[in-house]
Amino acid sequence: RAVVALLCASIALAAAADTESSVGVRLTAASASCNSITLRWPAAVGSALSVLEYGVWFRAVESGSADANEPMPMQRYAAEGLAESLVEVGGLKAGARYAFEVRARTSEGWHMYTDSLYETTMAPSDFPLPILAPEVRGFVDCSTIRLSLPTLRFCHASTHIALEYRRGGPDGDWQMMRERVLGGDIEVGGLQADAVHEFRLVGFEQATEARPAAGSSTPPILTD
Repeated sequence: RAVVALLCASIALAAAADTESSVGVRLTAASASCNSITLRWPAAVGSALSVLEYGVWFRAVESGSADANEPMPMQRYAAEGLAESLVEVGGLKAGARYAFEVRARTSEGWHMYTDSLYETTMAPSDFPLPILAPEVRGFVDCSTIRLSLPTLRFCHASTHIALEYRRGGPDGDWQMMRERVLGGDIEVGGLQADAVHEFRLVGFEQATEARPAAGSSTPPILTD
C-alpha cells in the first residue's frame, strides 16, 4: 500500500480551524450491542454558563413510520444527573431503532446540548461483521495523532476491541497499544518522527475459543 505522508504542523492547524468553525455538539455511538447503546459526547468547555449535569433522553422509532409526523415522546434514561460525557443506555430491544439526545443543566435550567442521534441496536443475525480500520483525523502535535474509531458492535458481553500499533512497515511487529477501546475519537501520543506508523483494531471474544480477529489497518503514515 502507498505510504501517506502527513505534515503534522499543517494538519494540526487545519484541525484547530475546523474545531473553531464547528456549530453544535455531535453525539456519537461508542458501541451498540443487542440490548444497549453507549453514547459519547464532548464535554462543555469555555461556555458562558457552567454545566451542572447532563441528561440523556431517548425514544423508540417505529419501524416503517415517517417518525416526523407523530413521533413518540422522549423519556429521560436515568433520574440521576450525569457528570461524565459517556453513558450506556441499557434495557433496549434487539434490532430496534432509537433516537437519542443529550441535554445540559445550567443555573438557568435544562438546555438542548447535542444534535439528535439515530442508532439501531444489534441482532444476532447481524453477525459476523468486518472490523473496520481506524480513520486518521489529523495531528494534535508532531508526536500525537487523533484517530476516529468505528462504533463497536457486538451481542456478547465478553466481546471487546483493542487497538494495536506497528512501526516500520510490513517488517514490523504489531504491538498492543490499548487493551479496550470504544468507538469515537482518541489521541495517541509518543510517536517517533520520520517513521512509518500503522494502527488497527483487534476483536476478542473471551467466551469462546476463537482466536482474536484483526481488522483492516490504516494506510502507512509517515510522520515528518
